[in-house]
Amino acid sequence: MKGDYRISYYEIKKPIWNGGYDERQIGIAPGRLAGINELRINISYRNKNGDLIYPNTFSISPKFFHKYEGEWTSRYGTRLKLFYIKDLDYYNPNISETKRIMYDNYGVDEEPIILREINKIKVKE
Repeated sequence: MKGDYRISYYEIKKPIWNGGYDERQIGIAPGRLAGINELRINISYRNKNGDLIYPNTFSISPKFFHKYEGEWTSRYGTRLKLFYIKDLDYYNPNISETKRIMYDNYGVDEEPIILREINKIKVKE
């Protein structure tokens, strides 16, 4: 529906520890992206000093979710796709606002190449 840009927010309390810093992952169920244009994720885990280890908000689009070549697993009966945190895009309010305006005005659901470059979305095409 033109002009209807839907965003959902999700908090992850603790990442999946898989070795070193670059190996940490999060798991996202496909249903979290149903009917939305963007999922914004906060990881609320804190180190021993009380600082957030991931202070930024991450952003995942349904397109990124489906193209990402992550492993699938099941946790507590829920099927999850695993994402390396290092591969996730930081939420950038300026870029997201631009995308929202484009969607509202033109019904554009695809990101122009220039926005992908600016936002550094890592999608294997």
